[in-house]
Amino acid sequence: RQQITDLGIEEITSIVEGLELSKLPDYLAMSDVATLPRTDCPGHPVKILNYMCGSIAIAGFTGAAKGLHHMKNAYLVDDHDVEQFGEGIEFLLKNPEISNQIATSARQTLGSLYEWTVLAKGIAIIYEMLRTKDFDTKRAELKQYIKDSYQPKFWDKRDANSDQVPADIIEKRKGDRRQQNSKIKFIERRKVIDAE
Repeated sequence: RQQITDLGIEEITSIVEGLELSKLPDYLAMSDVATLPRTDCPGHPVKILNYMCGSIAIAGFTGAAKGLHHMKNAYLVDDHDVEQFGEGIEFLLKNPEISNQIATSARQTLGSLYEWTVLAKGIAIIYEMLRTKDFDTKRAELKQYIKDSYQPKFWDKRDANSDQVPADIIEKRKGDRRQQNSKIKFIERRKVIDAE
């Protein structure tokens, strides 16, 4: 609040506290950019799913950006680099065409990975596999709905869209350290001992 005062932007700044969940879609719809100010975040921040569902361009730190990739479905910067984070927000605000492409891609990613109907079909197949003990023939069908890993492969748009992305932005993003993370295994294989 003091920084807002010091910058003289009180009249154009609103701090929203205690927002009811039912009002969240309306607030997200007013947004040009959604931010992920967390770093090194364990688990999956639900706000990412809300942002993706709202087709909003996302700027964030790589440590909290599960399922997101720089210039594919978000604008990501190195953890704790707040200056670069601010530049990312500014970049999305000043480049609405690229921002819209990123937001659209984020929504498509959500639909292909996290939609309840997709996950529910996968869970139904898992139950069927357990019921029938048929793990081999159902495995290919299961992969349509439940991924082996929810860490998508790294997309590199630098070559494809180098004319759209300024050279200084490309230079900053030489790679994505998250591609080295270990995969998240959702189905743990355990030896089951028959009690009979």
